[in-house]
This record gives sequence, C-alpha cells and structure tokens, in this order.
Amino acid sequence: MKKEKKPASDTAIQHLEATLEAVEADLGRFNQGVWVRGTQNGRHAEMCFACFAIELFGTSKERASLRFDGSYKDLGAEVLCIDKYAARRLFWGENTLDDIKGIITELKEARSCVQ
Repeated sequence: MKKEKKPASDTAIQHLEATLEAVEADLGRFNQGVWVRGTQNGRHAEMCFACFAIELFGTSKERASLRFDGSYKDLGAEVLCIDKYAARRLFWGENTLDDIKGIITELKEARSCVQ
C-alpha cells in the first residue's frame, strides 16, 4: 500500500513564504546549484533555498556549521517543517526561483484542500 504524503502544516507554509521572501530580497546570494559557497564579509556568499531557510530558522549552532554538505537537505527540511518528499522536490539543484515558487504554491494549495 502506498503511503499518502502529509500536507504541509501552517508553520511549514509560513517558513516557506518567509524563506522565499528572504531569497527575493537577496537574489545576489541565491544559487540553487550550491549548498554554501565561501563567505563574504562574514556571510555565506552563495546559498541554496535550504541554506536560506537554515539561516532564518536554524539555531546559532546550525547556522555556524553551514558547509558544502548534502546533509543540509535533512536539516533544511527540518527547519522548514516539511517532509522528505517535499524537500527533495524543493531542494533539487536545477530548480529555478520560479520552480521553487511553483512548488510552494502546490504545497499551499494541497494544504487548503485538506482544511
């Protein structure tokens, strides 16, 4: 029997929208093809969507530990309060910002269908 995907929670939607706003406010640092690439003036120079989320919602220890490491898929999913299926789709390295917006919209629509 196939397991049904659980809809995103209100908290997840809030975190996704806040992360999207942060990316849009700092497009020069957004690069979905990297996890984290170097630092500039004490800040990570380029980051993917997951790392933006970790910077916003992670603990200080989690933020300080950001490195080029695929384990941040799990941490990104955790801080965004999304399941691993949604995380895989959202964090795919070839996603454009429009792709990410579309995935967030789908998650929001699925959430509203359940309520």
